[in-house]
Amino acid sequence: MPTNRKRITRKLHDLKDFELAFLRDDPQELPGWPGFGLWNLRRGHGGLGDDRSPKALWAEHKAEFLPEFIRKNPGRRPVAWWLYDSPRWDRKFGAWFDGTLMEPRKQLSGAGAAPWDAGQCVVPWHAYGLPCVWESYDPADPPRFESEVVYLERHGLLTNAEKKILENRPEAFESEVLDGYHDEKEGMKCSD
Repeated sequence: MPTNRKRITRKLHDLKDFELAFLRDDPQELPGWPGFGLWNLRRGHGGLGDDRSPKALWAEHKAEFLPEFIRKNPGRRPVAWWLYDSPRWDRKFGAWFDGTLMEPRKQLSGAGAAPWDAGQCVVPWHAYGLPCVWESYDPADPPRFESEVVYLERHGLLTNAEKKILENRPEAFESEVLDGYHDEKEGMKCSD
């Protein structure tokens, strides 16, 4: 057992800053090209000058990073979990990505729609279960979605420790307003 821990520690020392930031779901941006590597990983693309895919990186290290993330952020999951471990969307588009995309969080109210729901032929794009693009965004009636906690609860994915902690945090169950960069010409986009 101690041999495995030493081996994992050595592997962690070999990781680049942007790979560690991806695994930890660090919110800060990294300057320069390392920042671009983090941007790529958060979108499911490879890093810079490395053949390791973000999926392989997550598969190799999630046993170490996911429990720590959940302990620090009950009722939430990191971007890598959403990309690779969240429930898959069973909606059929008749395209190559059928069955590979994360199941999005449910929209509860608000104006507008995601382009793929508004009849446009685009690949659905989500971050943390929320759409990254939006048609007819109305600041007076912004779209509201179920919280991350409600999504995880609906799928039976909350740990017992999380359930206990969240009993005293009713705000974690409140709906989430879709808010992001908005441009009249291009519509609403993820700020990430």
